[in-house]
Amino acid sequence: MSGTRSELLRSRAHAFCHAFLESMSPTQILDQFFRESPRITEHGPEWAGDRLPFLGKTFTGRRKGQPSSSSTCDDYFSLLGDTLVFEPSKDTFPAAEGFIVDPSTRLVSEVVDTGDRGGAGPISTPHIKVDIPLWPTELFYIKARGPPPLDMKITLQVGERHFVTTKQTLTHESEFFSSLLSERWHDNLQPDGSYFIDADANLFEHILRYLRRGVLPVFYENSSGHNHALYLALLEEANYFQIPRLAQWIESKAYLQAVKVDRKAVEWEQGEGRIDETTGADIEVEYHPVWRTKKVYVCPRGIYKHRGDPSACGKLCRKVQGDEEDEYEDEEVLRVLVIQKHTIFDQQICLGTHMLTSSAKDPCSHYSFSGQSKATKVIRLDVSLPSHSKSDSDQAIMGGETQTKSTSQYPKLSAGPVGQQIRNIYKDRLDQFTTGGQYEGNNLVSMYEDGRLWGDEFAKLMVYSVPDHGRPSFKEATSKDKEYKHTKRGESFGPSWSTHWFRITLTVPSHFQKKEHLEFHWDAGNEGMVWSEDGEPLQGLTGGDRIEWILPHSWRDGKKHVFYIEMACNKMFGNAPGGDGIQPPNPNNWFQLTKADIVAINLDARQLNIDFWIIKDAAREFPDNSWQAHEALKVANAIVDAFVQGDISSVRKGREIAERYLGKHVDSEKVYQNDNEPLVYGIGHCHIDTCWLWPWAETKRKVARSWANQCNLLDRYPEHRFVASQAQQYKWLEQHYPSLFNRVKAHVKKGTFYPIGGSWVEHDTNMPSGESLVRQFIYGQRFFESHFGERCTTFWLPDTFGYSSQLPQICRLAGMSRFLTQKLSWNNINKFPHTTFNWVALDGTQVICHMPPSETYTAEAHFGDVKRSVEQHKSMDQDSTSLLVFGKGDGGGGPTFQHIDKLRRCRGLSDKIGMLPRVKMGDSVDDFFARLEKKAESGTKFVTWYGELYFELHRGTYTTQSNNKRGNRKSEVLMHDVEFLATLASLSGDQEAEKKRYVYPKSDIDDLWEMILLCQFHDCLPGSSIRMCYDDSDKVYAEVESRGEKLIRDALSTLGFHHKGSEGSDLWGVNTLPWHRSEILELPSAAKTGIYSLVEGNQPTVVNKSKPPAPAPTATAREVQKGVFHLQNSHYKVEVKNGCITSLVDLSIDREVVASGGKANQFVIFDDKPLYWQAWDVEVYHLETRKELQSGETKLVEKGPHKVSVVTETKISEKSWIKTTISLMASGSNDPSYVEVHSEVEWRETMKFLKVEFPVDVMNTEASYETQFGIVRRPTHYNTSWDMAKFEVCCHKWADLSEHDFGVSILNESKYGFATVGNVMRLSLLRAPKAPDADADMGRHHIRYAILPHARPLDSTVIRTAINFNNPMRFCYRPSRSPYPSLLNSISLTGSPSLILDTVKRGEDDEDVSRGEFAKRRGRSVILRIYDSMGGKSRGVIKTSLPVKRVWKTNVLEDDLEEVKVNKGEVKIELRPFEVATFRLQL
Repeated sequence: MSGTRSELLRSRAHAFCHAFLESMSPTQILDQFFRESPRITEHGPEWAGDRLPFLGKTFTGRRKGQPSSSSTCDDYFSLLGDTLVFEPSKDTFPAAEGFIVDPSTRLVSEVVDTGDRGGAGPISTPHIKVDIPLWPTELFYIKARGPPPLDMKITLQVGERHFVTTKQTLTHESEFFSSLLSERWHDNLQPDGSYFIDADANLFEHILRYLRRGVLPVFYENSSGHNHALYLALLEEANYFQIPRLAQWIESKAYLQAVKVDRKAVEWEQGEGRIDETTGADIEVEYHPVWRTKKVYVCPRGIYKHRGDPSACGKLCRKVQGDEEDEYEDEEVLRVLVIQKHTIFDQQICLGTHMLTSSAKDPCSHYSFSGQSKATKVIRLDVSLPSHSKSDSDQAIMGGETQTKSTSQYPKLSAGPVGQQIRNIYKDRLDQFTTGGQYEGNNLVSMYEDGRLWGDEFAKLMVYSVPDHGRPSFKEATSKDKEYKHTKRGESFGPSWSTHWFRITLTVPSHFQKKEHLEFHWDAGNEGMVWSEDGEPLQGLTGGDRIEWILPHSWRDGKKHVFYIEMACNKMFGNAPGGDGIQPPNPNNWFQLTKADIVAINLDARQLNIDFWIIKDAAREFPDNSWQAHEALKVANAIVDAFVQGDISSVRKGREIAERYLGKHVDSEKVYQNDNEPLVYGIGHCHIDTCWLWPWAETKRKVARSWANQCNLLDRYPEHRFVASQAQQYKWLEQHYPSLFNRVKAHVKKGTFYPIGGSWVEHDTNMPSGESLVRQFIYGQRFFESHFGERCTTFWLPDTFGYSSQLPQICRLAGMSRFLTQKLSWNNINKFPHTTFNWVALDGTQVICHMPPSETYTAEAHFGDVKRSVEQHKSMDQDSTSLLVFGKGDGGGGPTFQHIDKLRRCRGLSDKIGMLPRVKMGDSVDDFFARLEKKAESGTKFVTWYGELYFELHRGTYTTQSNNKRGNRKSEVLMHDVEFLATLASLSGDQEAEKKRYVYPKSDIDDLWEMILLCQFHDCLPGSSIRMCYDDSDKVYAEVESRGEKLIRDALSTLGFHHKGSEGSDLWGVNTLPWHRSEILELPSAAKTGIYSLVEGNQPTVVNKSKPPAPAPTATAREVQKGVFHLQNSHYKVEVKNGCITSLVDLSIDREVVASGGKANQFVIFDDKPLYWQAWDVEVYHLETRKELQSGETKLVEKGPHKVSVVTETKISEKSWIKTTISLMASGSNDPSYVEVHSEVEWRETMKFLKVEFPVDVMNTEASYETQFGIVRRPTHYNTSWDMAKFEVCCHKWADLSEHDFGVSILNESKYGFATVGNVMRLSLLRAPKAPDADADMGRHHIRYAILPHARPLDSTVIRTAINFNNPMRFCYRPSRSPYPSLLNSISLTGSPSLILDTVKRGEDDEDVSRGEFAKRRGRSVILRIYDSMGGKSRGVIKTSLPVKRVWKTNVLEDDLEEVKVNKGEVKIELRPFEVATFRLQL
């Protein structure tokens, strides 16, 4: 540095210091110092070519050592390279560390005394904003030479290209060039006389073109639209070269107004004329074939030439037609959708743009076109600015410009060694910036907070601990009789599942009242809810995860404010001990309150953390060889380098650096507001298991906590959209949190909170009956429509363990054409091959299904989640879009603000950098599926998947919690009888005597169905919940049975039957099934004159209590040798040895059923230790541990003639045993018969699996299993991995292995797990998992099943016999000689035996039944649900003696679809294979 320059700089420092000592404010001093600095450079020739290094640089506050004791100002200044350091002494400015000047923001920071904050450490520095003009360091030129003249030619080197123009062209609008070409920059000339410009030459070409003629660019191509990437790049250049008009044109997107695309669409059909035409280059024409359905006239005589033209029919046709109306039928026609896209340039819009002045003559006259192809027309629109005056001497290298020879400025000598960056080290370094541990006090984490307060002075805590694990309401918990005691941070609360209410008195002190953002942080490691003082639920809390509640701004007044926190002593995932979340809960968990603090948040630091999070992920997850990954790593390290602990301006600097990679607007919803096409659509979701590792009672609170959080986020983030399923949870919210329910309703109305799914709960679909699946949708859709005004169109079931083959049909019948799940991504053998596809039911009905390729319903909205949404997409050939379902789930919670902020940055990154799939927020799930359906309508052929979506995991759920499954089956059967008998009873009696008439018990029926549907939740019925859940479900099933039986007794009483007999009454058997039954039944104990009786008929019939009518069918039994017994009736001869059936002969064809050397009813036990999910899984390797159980002695216990039975006891272990009774009933030759087995089991095993085997002499590569409303066929071999994966499957009431003329069915009363391997049929009985319920299946069990051989193919006899097996006749009493109630035989179904009348009930909205949710339907109606059970077109006749006026075929929601003719009480029907049809008989 020259002495003159040094002296001048020092004199400036003296002036600065003296002013400071004379008590000028720092703002005035710095302003004066910088204002005078330019003049320093003009003080004489000694400054020619010299520069002041400190101008425009940074004044650092970092101390460079203690100032000396000298009293002169020199002690406070030092020159360190290019930095002028000012270091005030502590005497002069005790609390200061210095001044900081940021050249990019022109802000001066003055560090001031922070005062005392109560021992919590210093807070961040307030800033004094000073508008100080800072200039580039390259500011000075040699005065003696002078500036170049305006018309002088200037040569610019840009990259490797040279451009020739004039100074006037460059400086007219560009401040950059005005400075560059001023006198002070004259020495910037290169040896060849050119000026070097560090810019992209291709972009600079557009800059120079604009500067020459003032022509504003439009980059538009018909095929792809505006080139936004080029606009963005040019915007950066315009800002760099300081050309405000050009920058404003691009930044305001004014160019969008210059180009308009007019689209016109018409449909053309053959015969309508020609559609080919000649168009200009500005018009594109697209042709799309579409199928349409139109009504076509049908000639009464069937003459094809008359088809479609009624006028062609003459007198003969009209004569045949008679009085009938013209007949039309639907016909599919191929039409062509013709779309014309006309690109239009509107001169008036160009004239009206804010970028132009009123003197513009014709700015649109400069339109020019490049490219003549019809397929692609590249259009460049140049808009002239009239205010420019240009020299004719402007030249450039492109388009006829003059080219000058490039002279390289590559240095001759090396400046020193430069090493290559070691990527893995620089990547690993990034973790240090935002994680805890040894660097936490010196990295970004240390800047998240601007202060923290706790203690009684700021947050006084009082607690009421609820006794006996109660969960009181707010009103109960805050009543005056509740004693609240003082408590504090550090105390513990418990035990597990207990509740504690805290009353918090909060005061914000004065020194916190002006903080940027205040939150209350509460963390006890468990869940909680923030309540207002007047009882409004405000915010859910989850320990360690979601602990913040934003304090109202109005509370910054120094006054006391009261609110409450309800603490639930369970974590998000219950109370499992240790780190294994599925272990049985620890009953004695205690939770320490570690935070109850007022916290001031540095929002910039919080946002920089999100910025850095995404950029760091990009550096790691983009391919190492991509420039995007290298750039991310460079930017992330630059952020780390710029950070100075304690310096908030360095945080802001970090955010500016992040913007280079993420782009602008990542702090708002504006980031999504552009025309860039997204591939990934983000949707917030909160999957709340209705029970699982917590009971139903806790779920009610989880719903409130979670949905309160989402309402808060919906208020803060305009783009956020949230979906929540399960009508049961909405009902709980309405019952227990009415104000929050109203808040949810408001967001539903606004279109930000979406009820979805259409079902009562997210239910299991394997084990519920067909009618149960229907009721899930009836009760779900009716609730959603009655409360929110709309039905759901998407069936939402992301977490269920497999999907029944009839779901698509039932969905469509319930008004839903769309389905979302993702569970098949958990398959542990085969990878499911599709993402978006048509799922087809047994009857051919389809829904469009989407499985999010992120393969989760609880995505954390990470960079990787977005990336995987395309990388793992398996249906890209048809559609490349996908849903990203994000938010905390299973235990509730939903999206957090971090999730939404991360997605904003992912979108910014995609628009700025590329490679990452573009994500969008703001669309709904319905919007997403609507686009898919539109594509399908337009001709996209999505792949199809027929039949069940078998889940290759969690196969043990068909068996676990046996008694729970038994309760489900029994309840479903019970409800069939309740509704059938209640329907008949409601139609009996004097219709005028309203007060005396039986009233259909709709309220009770609804209650019972809702309880059953609740227990079908996908973690309850499958058996994968904790013991508390099954204690609850046991009570539910007991209540269903008790209330259901009472409803049946009430209905039978109305029909003239009674539960108890009396003198002069007859015993009756009531058949509630719609076909003839003939069975020998054991009579109830009240019948003293006999044990068994033959009961037969289509309706209730009198029981013959003395003996079966002659000739009586008989059954016999005898011991043929020690321990070997022969049982026989008119159908079968059975040999039993040691509890096993060693022979079973079908006497009708003299065929052996049991395979040679085989033993049917052989109990086998397996080791059952899955890889992890104990209650859920049974793995294929368990089959290798098969062990036969050896039975004890067999005894004959019943010898006939009506029933014969043998009993065998089998020891399993010291604690477990089986007592098995094999029985054969007497049966007529035409009546179905089977070998029945009843097993009483005491089960006390650990990780064992009990099954019973039936090796049969039948061969087929497929076995058949009953499913809801149909049959599913599965392989009996292991040809492929897909076949082997089905080593354990689900069935309902029967499984069958048949040849073309013979087969064997295994019936069951309450079992669902089954397997057929080769010729061995195996029924699963009991499991013994120890997690999450350590007592699962422990205890006593009663199990019924039967062997049903049939000398014909599988047919309706098996279907009906299995239904009979599960629906025993009911016994009741009726006065002797009383007239028979004809109502019991008022409805029947004849025709194809494969037709099953499954349900008889009253109409939901009949005026005498309706509960008022919807408009009442006048009159009374009866609903019949009928299905084809065998898979063929079936015809039948509904016959009824009821006064039916009209009959409608409806959907399952009972909307009338089409009227069906009724003639004298008969209705002819025809169903397609496996169709489920609902008919409404209007009386």
